[in-house]
Amino acid sequence: MLEHLHIENFAIIENLDLDLSAGMTVITGDTGSGKSIVIDALDIALGHRADSKFIREGSARCEINASFDTTHCKNAQLWLQENDLENDSTCIIRRVITADGRSKNHINGRAVTLQQLRLLAQELIQIHAQHEHYALLKRDEQRYIVDRFAQHSDLLHLVKNSYQTWRESYDAWQALLALGQSDRGKMDFLTYQLQEIKALQLRANELDALHLEQKKLSHSQELVMALSTAVDAIYKNSDATVLSSVLRIHRDLTAHQKILPELSNTLNLLNNATLHLEEASAELNTLLKDMPLDPKRLQEVETRLQNIHNLARKLHVPAEQLLALQDKLTLELDSLQNLDEKAQQLEKISEEHKAQYQLSAEKLSASRLKAAEKLGVQMSVYLQKLSLPHGQFKVVFSEPATIPTAYGLDQLEFYIQTNIGQTAQPLAKIASGGELSRVSLALQLISSQQDNTPTLIFDEIDVGIGGKTADVVGQLLRQLGEKTQVICITHQPPVAARGHHHLRIEKEHGNATTSRLLALDPKQRTQEIARMLGGKSHTAVAHAKELLELV
Repeated sequence: MLEHLHIENFAIIENLDLDLSAGMTVITGDTGSGKSIVIDALDIALGHRADSKFIREGSARCEINASFDTTHCKNAQLWLQENDLENDSTCIIRRVITADGRSKNHINGRAVTLQQLRLLAQELIQIHAQHEHYALLKRDEQRYIVDRFAQHSDLLHLVKNSYQTWRESYDAWQALLALGQSDRGKMDFLTYQLQEIKALQLRANELDALHLEQKKLSHSQELVMALSTAVDAIYKNSDATVLSSVLRIHRDLTAHQKILPELSNTLNLLNNATLHLEEASAELNTLLKDMPLDPKRLQEVETRLQNIHNLARKLHVPAEQLLALQDKLTLELDSLQNLDEKAQQLEKISEEHKAQYQLSAEKLSASRLKAAEKLGVQMSVYLQKLSLPHGQFKVVFSEPATIPTAYGLDQLEFYIQTNIGQTAQPLAKIASGGELSRVSLALQLISSQQDNTPTLIFDEIDVGIGGKTADVVGQLLRQLGEKTQVICITHQPPVAARGHHHLRIEKEHGNATTSRLLALDPKQRTQEIARMLGGKSHTAVAHAKELLELV
């Protein structure tokens, strides 16, 4: 229950303290006095979007504090405990808005996020405003009302989650189908490229080997001549060869070794040189025997290299990367060729998810249908109480949607009949402003009785009604106030007379316009209701007393 509201530097309110009690509290005042500003301030305290424009002119910031007694609000107590914000049975919400548009939010003295404020507010208070009248004309709003009346939030979450799961699988399937269709040409191109590479039958490291072989073959004549000359110089049967010269030198020096022992190391070196020359000559002879002198093979190698390099240029890759490209094309083609199979798998998964969605959507539809019938009966009763003696209300379901949606398959609309013999028509087509306000009021009253919210605020929801109907509205709100805290801003004297408590908000004009709130005693209350009736004449005062005595 809302116990206290403090508003500071908000719009035309400089400093306002509002103490509230259980039961039905009515707030009245002249047009423009700031009645709805109080509700706006409370709205912002509970997490609605804030803006520096709300700050009173000349002030650096505005502040709103709301104090609640949560003794009989178990849901709020549980939420506070779960978020480590509990403080016995008292809950104090504080919000400060600065001139730069920033805001600070606190619950029981601890900083919290705006989302936390909003979540807690759902458990503490519910505000009904007159703008809800015209929102009723939208089918989405009508569906929301039925769902709120049905109280099947678990089913709504189930359908939403099932829809999202199905949608993800369906979108993936469709994306794969689109990819498959757009890549048919790509598959043909990849296949053609791959066939060209495979036709070469490239082997690992073949390119390096071919280049080396081509060099040998193209220089074979020069190499044979060079090798033969070297062999001849080292080992031919001639006294002029290198080997014969070394042997002769070794022999001549050996004859002088006894006289000059120091020649021993030189002789060893010459001996080793002889051995190395013999080995070099042997290797040269082997190379000569293996040296290819094959013009036909040279032509084959050069043709092979030309084919490889031509294809590499065609495919815009270095020749060394042709085999890597072949592997890459093979993988990419395999992936594309498996699209059909993957698409079939995704289609199956999508259909399974759609079937699961269908089951949950059908459960939601059954719950909606049951709730809609019950709502129609209750609404008809309320409309008849609200001076529509022949009023009938029903929720009409049209053909289910063929495409799944996050809120199910149902397409529904509110229908109303206001006169005998009249065929029920969509609310959006036939309801006048007065009828629409009564439908809205009836829905809000039904919703309020159903919810466990400890504080209900009605902000001028009785606009467009009067006379006997306003008296009925006052009775219904007072009955509601017997069970929960009701705060009602009204222009209707019969509604104001039904309150357990009466507050009047009025403007003061000094250096700047401000609003103040007064708790009315019985005499002041009579005068205020007389004012609302049109003046302070004896007739108006007598009528005001009569209204107050009816309570």
